[in-house]
Amino acid sequence: MRTLVRLKRNACLAIESTPVNKHAFALQLGARIRERRKLLKMTQAELAGTDFTKSFISQIEKGQASPAIWSLVLIARRLDCTIGHLIGETDSAPGPRLGQLALKVGIEPDRAVRYLEAVLAQAKEDFPQQVPAPEPTADIPNDPRPS
Repeated sequence: MRTLVRLKRNACLAIESTPVNKHAFALQLGARIRERRKLLKMTQAELAGTDFTKSFISQIEKGQASPAIWSLVLIARRLDCTIGHLIGETDSAPGPRLGQLALKVGIEPDRAVRYLEAVLAQAKEDFPQQVPAPEPTADIPNDPRPS
């Protein structure tokens, strides 16, 4: 499906978009929120806090209500994840292997990703130049197999 977006002075930009089944999207969003909440061992009331009702969180999790964007921001913050993760963006969740390792050692996967990103950013500052590969030494043959 193509959507035309009007820009300034009658210029248009065509954007490719995929039709979205709103009901299926609401069900998937609710399932992701429930899964994340349970992973963090939170109740619906704890997730709701003072900004929402427990009933509203329940309706979202069942796909019966769709939260406004500002509500989704608050929910994502309380669940310590990104909105992208909640809406199913594939690149916003930790990889399955990293997620499994993090859970195995008792660390929440998104926190593990943020920690690793911080470590890598610091390493980039500490080591701005790439370290070249070591040159082979004369006492170590390149191919130990006989010719």
